[in-house]
Amino acid sequence: MTDVSSVGATSATTTTSKTAAATSSSGSAISSDFETFLKMLTVQLENQDPLNPIESSDYAVQLATFSSVEQQVQTNDLLTALVGQGGTTGIAQFASWVGMSVLSPGSASFNGTPVDLTFDALAEGETGSIVVRNSSGAVVERLPMSAGEDDMKWNGLDASGQPRASGAYDFQMEIYENGVVVDKRDVRSYSQVVEVRSDIDGAKLILAGGDSVAPSDVSALRE
Repeated sequence: MTDVSSVGATSATTTTSKTAAATSSSGSAISSDFETFLKMLTVQLENQDPLNPIESSDYAVQLATFSSVEQQVQTNDLLTALVGQGGTTGIAQFASWVGMSVLSPGSASFNGTPVDLTFDALAEGETGSIVVRNSSGAVVERLPMSAGEDDMKWNGLDASGQPRASGAYDFQMEIYENGVVVDKRDVRSYSQVVEVRSDIDGAKLILAGGDSVAPSDVSALRE
C-alpha cells in the first residue's frame, strides 16, 4: 500500500518546485518586459516633437502603470503558491485515515465478511427496502425494512446460501407508496480508505470499492 505521508511529502516538494519555477519564469518575464519598456521610452524621448515635448508627468504615469502591473503579477504568483500549499496540507491532515474504515454513502467492498449498513429509519406508515446492486448495476437483492430500524448487516449470501462474488456493491434505500417508488435515500456503509488525493474541491478519500468521498461526508471512523 502506498504511504500517503510520503506521497504528501513528494507532492509538497513537487508543488514547491513548480511554484518556484513559475515564480522564476514570471520574474524573468517581468525583467524582459521592463527592458522592452525602457527601450520604448528611450525611442519615445528621441522622437518627441521638440516644439511640443512630452510632459514629465506623462512619463511618471507610464512608470506608475508598469509598476502596478509588475506588483499584480507578483501578487498572483504568491496566491498561486498559497493555494498549492493549501492543497498539500489538505492531503497531509487525512493521511492517518489510510487503512482505516469510514462510514459514508456509496458502495462498499464485499469480501465474504458481512457489511454493516446504517440509514435513516422509516417513519410510522412508511414501507421500504434496501436495494443491493453489484458493480454492473444489476439488482441482486432487496432487504426488507421495519419502521424504526436504522441499521442492519448484509451477509452477502445468495439464494443458495453461498457468498456472492467479492467486489463493490451499492446500497440504496427505496420508499414505496402503493407499490410505487416515491423516494430514494442514501445508505451508509463502512469502506476502507486506500488513498487520499487532492483536487480542485480539496481532499478526496479513495475507498476500497473504487468510490471517492469528501471527508465532510464521513460520519464515523474506525480501525
